[in-house]
Amino acid sequence: MRISTLTFTNTMLTSFNRNQSKLLTLQSQIASQTRLLKPSDDPIASTQLAQLRREQSAIDQYKSNIDRLTGNLSGQESTVKGTEQQLQAMMDKMVEAMGGTLSAEDMKAYGKELASLLETTVSLVNTKDEDGRHMFSGTRTNQQPLVFDADTNSWSYQGNQETATTNVSNGVSVAVTTHLAQAFGDNLETLNQLKAIADKMQEGTLDPSDYAEEMSSAYASLQGSHGKIAAIYTELGSRFNTLTLLKDIHDDNSVVNDTVTRNLTELDMASASIDLTRYYNASLAAQKSYTQIQQLSLFSLI
Repeated sequence: MRISTLTFTNTMLTSFNRNQSKLLTLQSQIASQTRLLKPSDDPIASTQLAQLRREQSAIDQYKSNIDRLTGNLSGQESTVKGTEQQLQAMMDKMVEAMGGTLSAEDMKAYGKELASLLETTVSLVNTKDEDGRHMFSGTRTNQQPLVFDADTNSWSYQGNQETATTNVSNGVSVAVTTHLAQAFGDNLETLNQLKAIADKMQEGTLDPSDYAEEMSSAYASLQGSHGKIAAIYTELGSRFNTLTLLKDIHDDNSVVNDTVTRNLTELDMASASIDLTRYYNASLAAQKSYTQIQQLSLFSLI
């Protein structure tokens, strides 16, 4: 069979270009330390890699949500704990005041202390986070939750009872909001009772026995609110435990994804080095052969 010069040339150039392409691909793989430069290099592995990247992106978002929520709940937890301590201090003062041995003048001092503790409690419920949003107004974070009306001499709640949540895993969400004001009863009964008792104490003229029953009722409400706030504090701890557990799971999944990704994309450097040398030598040999054959002529054999 006769082989034309054009056919031979095209065959040699095709072979040379194929070797050069392989050589350049190997060089790029070695430089980037990966065997997947484009999906066609391994369609199945590329599909798996795309799925892993989507999953890791979701995990990263969940972890970001957890970090943000953890910071938010940490501020809430500190405030709730402070509120519980204030209520405990008021309970101690109330027990002393109800002992039946204090005069009207003595009660005046206790009334001032009780009013101060009450004011601090209200300030805690009205606490803002670092972004200037109220923590305990439900979803109305731009609205101060507890507002005092001088005309009625009472506190009222101006937030709402709605709950905001954050996704922290696939199909799992955790509440962002904490309804602290609910612990003080309907229409903030506990706070308003304490305000009324503190005012009477501070008058310094009323006989303590005249409002002993009111003190007893306010103390009972205070006890109930203290128990509810303790329950809120415990519930916040439960949310923290959930976030910690999920974060550990996400961290473990990230490690698994990294391992699988590395297995899918990792380049066998030993094999790649051998192939690089092989394709380089093949390209060089093909180039030399082509050059020498091109120089052949029938006249050189005569």
